[in-house]
Amino acid sequence: IESLNTVMDDNKVLTLVSNERIPLTPEMRLIIEVANLRNATPATVSRGGVLFINDGDIGWTPFFESWKAQFKKDEKKKDELAVTAYTLALSHYVNDSFLDMMHISFDVCQPMVDLAYISSLTTIVDYQMSQMTATKQSTEFFRNMRQEAEKKTEVTERIKEMYDSFFAFAMIWSFGACLDESKREFNGYLRSTCTKLKFPEAGTVYDYFYDPIDNKWVHWMDRVKQFNPDNEGLFSSLVVGTAETQRQKYLLKMHVEAQKGILYVGTAGTGKTTIVLDFF
Repeated sequence: IESLNTVMDDNKVLTLVSNERIPLTPEMRLIIEVANLRNATPATVSRGGVLFINDGDIGWTPFFESWKAQFKKDEKKKDELAVTAYTLALSHYVNDSFLDMMHISFDVCQPMVDLAYISSLTTIVDYQMSQMTATKQSTEFFRNMRQEAEKKTEVTERIKEMYDSFFAFAMIWSFGACLDESKREFNGYLRSTCTKLKFPEAGTVYDYFYDPIDNKWVHWMDRVKQFNPDNEGLFSSLVVGTAETQRQKYLLKMHVEAQKGILYVGTAGTGKTTIVLDFF
């Protein structure tokens, strides 16, 4: 690999051990793909522009801050209330003690790094924010709400509560989605922490989605469509809608529209393939 030093210099000449010199033409490009840098000297590493960043030193905070900056810099998404609400939600809900619980106390079916949790959380929040302008009705509703917020304090609090609910729902399906036997403990943590949110008493937080227009948490069963018994397809391809299938379809739609990957984890026969095929 040291033979590449002269190629990566301004000379752009490959000097072989046999002293043969092969110049790079302007049309040629160099792509280096290596598994490690064990045989590379600092000179080679510096010429390749390689930077080593320890994730423990940087963490996920810069990612969240850059995501949050869209509500400051993007004219279409500019929203100071969103910046304030999500900053407070992060410090209140996703603090160091909660992350310690995720790594030590909670039982996960699929281990994840902190950045993956935050990436999923921001994806879900982005989708919910985009639904505010998804239809003409919702666009007009939230535009009028923002205009009223400039005059009425209670409307401003209503918008903050909405953003808080967006964040809580995103926590359920980012941090809470990979849990196995610890979902009840996570349910208890979220209910006790998000005291301002009006979670229904029955069931767990996984049983509900947030409706921003009505400002309430609605059971997934309310989204289930009535089964059509006149379906002419194969019996083996019939899928009867339940709260679980509606949850999965919603999450699939969310990630497909965001062009983000989603991983289904489970033993054979739990319906992973059936849910995905039914969605598409």
